[in-house]
Amino acid sequence: MLEQELKEIWKNSSETERIKFDLSKLMIELNDKINRFERAFRRRDREELITAIISIPIFGYIAYLIPFPITKIGVVLAMIGFIWGIFERRNHRKQKAPVNLILSFQEQLKNQKNNIHREVKRYDTVLYWFLIPNFIPYTISIIGLGDPTEYGLSNTILNQLLPISFIYKIGSLVFAVVIFIAIFWAYKRVIRKQFKPLIEDIDKVMHQLEHEN
Repeated sequence: MLEQELKEIWKNSSETERIKFDLSKLMIELNDKINRFERAFRRRDREELITAIISIPIFGYIAYLIPFPITKIGVVLAMIGFIWGIFERRNHRKQKAPVNLILSFQEQLKNQKNNIHREVKRYDTVLYWFLIPNFIPYTISIIGLGDPTEYGLSNTILNQLLPISFIYKIGSLVFAVVIFIAIFWAYKRVIRKQFKPLIEDIDKVMHQLEHEN
């Protein structure tokens, strides 16, 4: 009912009023989109932080238990990666312009646009801050897996799982490459399908606001 009434108001309005009406509608829709993105960013940061906090002690315990020196190095590197990730995300959040309601709406939009550009840059460089730093420890860990009986370890489960043949190690690495490529393209898709359209919406509203002034 409300939507139909708004359509009637728009039809019966003058050209100037229609432009203002359309601009107000764009601003409301844009503000809603930005709020959804901000909530998604906060949720993502919380999930990544929780994952890192849980993983660090688990990987530390694995590094303590595992007898294979090369694999132990890989696990320790993965732990360092989780710790570095916490500081990297913290630094990324600090660089974002905070919401300042004292500023004009145009200035707020400009800050939001800069924040989204920072997210685009982060997603665009996922290969360097996430994929490679995770693939290297994983590769070292897999390659380092050996025969536990050489270290005096032997039980039913270990004897079934280890040692792993070279071909299975290569297969595990190839599978990891496929997964990481999928993650890489998923990040690129988010840039193309979500970030760029939002930036275009911000530019559209900013352009109309400039004409209004």
